[in-house]
Amino acid sequence: MTLDEFLSEWHSESPLIELQTSGSTGKPKKMTVEKRRMEASARITCSFLGLHEGDTALLCMPLDYIAGKMMVVRALTCGLRLIAEEPSGHPLKGLDTAPTFAAMVPLQVYNSLQDEKEARQLRSIKQLIIGGGAIDAALESQLKTFPNAVWSTYGMTETLSHIALRRLNGKEASHWYTPLEGVTVSLNADHCLVVDAPAVCKARLVTNDIAELHPDRHQFRILGRKDNVICSGGKKIQAEEVERQLLPKLDVPFIVTKCRDPRLGEAVTLLYEATADNAATRLHECSADNAATIADICRATLPPHWIPRNIFAVDHIPLTGTCKPARAEAEKMAQQLIMEKKELKHDTLRLPAEWEKQRAVQLTWPHADTDWAPILDDITQTYIDMAAEIAKREKLIVVTPHPDATRDTIEQAFRQRNVGEKAIENLRIVDIDTDDTWARDHGFITLTGDGQTALLDFRFNGWGGKFEAEKDNAINRQLHRKGVIRGTYVDYNDFVLEGGSIESDGEGTVFTTSCCLLAPGRNQPMTQDEIEETLKRRLNARRIVWIDYGNLIGDDTDGHIDTLVRVAPADTLLYVGCDDEDDPQYRELHKMEEQLRTLRTKTGRCYRLLRLPMPRPIYHGDERLPATYANFLVINGAVLYPTYAQPDLDEEAAQTIADAFPDHEIVGIDCRSIIIQHGSLHCCTMQIPLREA
Repeated sequence: MTLDEFLSEWHSESPLIELQTSGSTGKPKKMTVEKRRMEASARITCSFLGLHEGDTALLCMPLDYIAGKMMVVRALTCGLRLIAEEPSGHPLKGLDTAPTFAAMVPLQVYNSLQDEKEARQLRSIKQLIIGGGAIDAALESQLKTFPNAVWSTYGMTETLSHIALRRLNGKEASHWYTPLEGVTVSLNADHCLVVDAPAVCKARLVTNDIAELHPDRHQFRILGRKDNVICSGGKKIQAEEVERQLLPKLDVPFIVTKCRDPRLGEAVTLLYEATADNAATRLHECSADNAATIADICRATLPPHWIPRNIFAVDHIPLTGTCKPARAEAEKMAQQLIMEKKELKHDTLRLPAEWEKQRAVQLTWPHADTDWAPILDDITQTYIDMAAEIAKREKLIVVTPHPDATRDTIEQAFRQRNVGEKAIENLRIVDIDTDDTWARDHGFITLTGDGQTALLDFRFNGWGGKFEAEKDNAINRQLHRKGVIRGTYVDYNDFVLEGGSIESDGEGTVFTTSCCLLAPGRNQPMTQDEIEETLKRRLNARRIVWIDYGNLIGDDTDGHIDTLVRVAPADTLLYVGCDDEDDPQYRELHKMEEQLRTLRTKTGRCYRLLRLPMPRPIYHGDERLPATYANFLVINGAVLYPTYAQPDLDEEAAQTIADAFPDHEIVGIDCRSIIIQHGSLHCCTMQIPLREA
């Protein structure tokens, strides 16, 4: 609605005006009110604020809603000079002189504070009222030093804008709302606020706002809406109270809502805004795209029964036309996300073996801002070696913050090597910022079955917090949102699990190591039994086989299974052996070998064991590097395995791997550059299985 349209309606012969509610708690609805009551409301507000004829009033709110209409009515009724600005996030931008009086939503105030000129104008407003949404603690703190009066409003369309104000600054600052002249309040049996304001509302208004009265029985404060009470496990939790606790801690848009829960009745659910475009938004020291970080903050901030059971990333937090949270829509969004998660037929899914057909392999490319900087040329050549062999046989996804340069580097190398145009066609470069390059550990763990693909996004925290992992932990969600990797996204960021820490036989048995999954900084204080049950449930595994020995010297991963023991077809296990009794690793690897001999398949048979040689020690300075032949990658038609310029052992490893994979071409990749950063070939890659029919 334009100003001219409203004025035409106001000056018409009809004594009534049509209003529309904002829809913050449900579907917007139409209602009619008497003009004389709007005039009464205008006079009450102007009297309370001490506004006089000739004072300027800023109109910067949409005229479709009561807040905008009432600014015009106040000007008409009380002789204020109206300054009309197009509603925007920066309503003061075009002004040379601050108005006497202004009404804004919190977002407008926040935006104005970010600009020096606008901030000066804001501070110069004699009477500033803020409504239409919650004022968080950080914003309120900034307003406390303002030299002029700043107020938070309480009201609704039915009360013709506000019927009470709360001072945010100065000596009169308070947590309690003071009703305007002629307004009285009380509570009903449900502790909801009851408003008597005969001048502006002809009937007593019973709100859905749960409130608390001041001991003087005159002032009040709002705890939240009755609609927003979450009945979880027999406890009543107010969504707004949860939000108030979290607002100083979370620097991303979010809303607390509820979902149906078979055990609790209703479950506290948090939606936060996280898109590919704002993935760099910071949440204190962590990414906005990191549900695990939000979960940590919730656990540290909230009482136990307030902690959200569900945390979902959404493209946007639903808002009304007046920028208030659209809570009914948020609840629907949350319920839909829950249903989508449930609709995944988890019992038909399985974790495929690595040698099964693949649709792609992911590499996360090294660059100058990673730990590879001192040997960037060398590691880039190694990555090109891997990329060429993969792209010849299947799709290759390359994640990099420098897409153009990376594409040029790879394509030029492919053409120099005559890899073929098919390899270039198989190449997909994706622009995503990264911390490092270990795709095995930050990539999706994929389940398939019954025509479905479930993309499990577990939390990657830099192997127990040893290294920065914020950006890497956000890669999966961005790959999914960009449509690069398709399937049902499943957010498991509440549990730390790296791809290199598990091996699957494709038939329900998952291998892991106790030294890794029980290491500090992963999932403590969970016990081994609790971790095992979590793995079984989320990976749809029938059994978990724990390897208790074998951590390699120089291994930052705390003993990833893919450096020690690998699964091959026909119940075959390839493992690293050591014959040198003087090697500090000998004892651990000998114990691991003995344990492997005791393991049985699901049918009770011994595993076929194939022993891989241990490379002779390789050092970088005084540091021994974790070289291992177990860190090979199985792709469509080939096995890429690491070599270390030790021809006799390299060849022995190749023959052993060929024994396990007789139908695959065995291709060596010189990995001496990779082990400088304590990984090897398999650690740099993550395969995406082919969807099963």
